[in-house]
Amino acid sequence: MSLDEIPDRIFVSLGRRGFDPVNPKQCPKCELFGPGGLKLLEKKLYEEVKSEEGIKRVIDYKIRCLQCNTIFYIRLQHIIQKIDGEEKRITTLVNILDEKQNDLGWVGNF
Repeated sequence: MSLDEIPDRIFVSLGRRGFDPVNPKQCPKCELFGPGGLKLLEKKLYEEVKSEEGIKRVIDYKIRCLQCNTIFYIRLQHIIQKIDGEEKRITTLVNILDEKQNDLGWVGNF
């Protein structure tokens, strides 16, 4: 279990101008950037949600900022669609949650 499981680059939509790459490993309070100032405390896997169209896998990473001691979560929601009977990963949504797991918003996709 490490911060390496979280991607270093995700993409934020710029409307009609394409996508901009950003790093999701950033404290939402003090904006400390990078794995050197963040500590992974816990990884929580949720039960998969299955449907005829595919599968949704959700993983929460509980993180502490070593600079300001803020605790927050990075949530990865893997959306997997079945195409011709085979599972194909379509996208992963990345959200930031506060210490009480209130969703602070969507950050981007990868």
